[in-house]
Amino acid sequence: MISDKLFWKVYAGIAGAVATLAAQKAANLGWRIVTGDEEPPISDDPDVSTSKAVSWVLVSGLGVAVSQLLVSRFIRRQQVEKGVSAH
Repeated sequence: MISDKLFWKVYAGIAGAVATLAAQKAANLGWRIVTGDEEPPISDDPDVSTSKAVSWVLVSGLGVAVSQLLVSRFIRRQQVEKGVSAH
């Protein structure tokens, strides 16, 4: 039988991956809506302005970081409800 510790690690990994993909999709959609550009810029493309590249990095990075925080807090709340220790 799978241990509780392994279960929570796998569960958190899967939830984190799904949240990251969703955050990336949301950032892409938001970028398209706000800028009107069909695709977000490729940050290392020399034809893309530095301000546009930095803007995209900030938007996408913030989106992923927030999604990871929310997933982490969600998982921890579930662990507390189930009486699972943090370590």
